Amino acid sequence: MVATARHPVESPELDSVAASADGDATVLPLDVTAPESAAAAAAVVADLHDRVDVVINNAGLWSAGRSMSPLADIDPGALLAVLRTNAVGPVVVTQAFQALLARAGGSCVANLSSGLGSLSRGVPKRNYGYAMSKAALNMATLQLADELSAQATQVVSLDPGWVKTDLGGPDARLAADEAATALLGVIDSLPPESTGAFLDRRGRPVDW
Repeated sequence: MVATARHPVESPELDSVAASADGDATVLPLDVTAPESAAAAAAVVADLHDRVDVVINNAGLWSAGRSMSPLADIDPGALLAVLRTNAVGPVVVTQAFQALLARAGGSCVANLSSGLGSLSRGVPKRNYGYAMSKAALNMATLQLADELSAQATQVVSLDPGWVKTDLGGPDARLAADEAATALLGVIDSLPPESTGAFLDRRGRPVDW
């Protein structure tokens, strides 16, 4: 198992994850907004492992500056920052790990999306950046699923629900470990025809 963070020294929780893996875990720096960082992480992983079975794209920003303001106050730079992390970042990481995923002969990329990116669920008010980024991520999932099917890599969008994380806040309904366990169960049981799907933590389809 490999876990990543922009600054691992600032994420002590990863040390606990590594310790629980009985030494079979590596913690690496990876900034999804920097292609060179993703490439460097993939190079280290390639030295340690002959393949990658699953990539979980979990990095995300709720907001950046005035990305959730009324139109008159929106900062385009803030919108771009959210899109760069939430929508472009997973493409950057998947690109870096594509060759290792291909070597698995049946692998999976799971992009953590959100119901707020669903066009059919209505408009989340004053949520330009995050909602736009997750809708864009869902399209990235479809694009990646189509291209990577040739190497037997499934790609799915997963909606974990409202989770108690730094992004989700303390009022969220789900504990992080509960959501993570549920999502891993979905990934482990994906049938081949699920590639390109948008699913919730119970494996049920989410409306685009």
